[in-house]
Amino acid sequence: MVLDNNPELKKLISLVKDKKVMLCAHWDADGVCSAAIIYHLVKEHVKEISTISKGDIFLIEEKDIKGDPDIIICADIQPSFGLDPKKIVYIDHHPNSSPDRYLFSIHNADAQSTSILIWEKLLKNNTDKYMIFLSLLGYFGDGGDREDIPVELQVLA
Repeated sequence: MVLDNNPELKKLISLVKDKKVMLCAHWDADGVCSAAIIYHLVKEHVKEISTISKGDIFLIEEKDIKGDPDIIICADIQPSFGLDPKKIVYIDHHPNSSPDRYLFSIHNADAQSTSILIWEKLLKNNTDKYMIFLSLLGYFGDGGDREDIPVELQVLA
């Protein structure tokens, strides 16, 4: 993993370092793939990590959070306003009127999928075939067009 020239990845790792983390995701292909990428990026740095995925209600609520985590990562799903924004790492491509209210945010409503957003912001220098596969699977799972795959990712794939 290349940390030296990736400020967003450095920031994410510094926020979860030796912390109890709950990783929350939407249960569609993009959400699950995005959460898997984040899980693999942070797992060696955290004290403890737990996961939840949901989809009927596209919102992580207080009742979903177990074990009093230090950090709550929401990937491809919205955190409710009932959660402490100082604990939230928000990574998503869906519209959100206030992504800057969170501890850390990687957000772009113009991105096709959260997995592509993660690839662009956290993985661009990563040539790990599994991470490339997860990025593309999430992208296609969210309706991505083969003709619109970012060139760098297409070359690696």
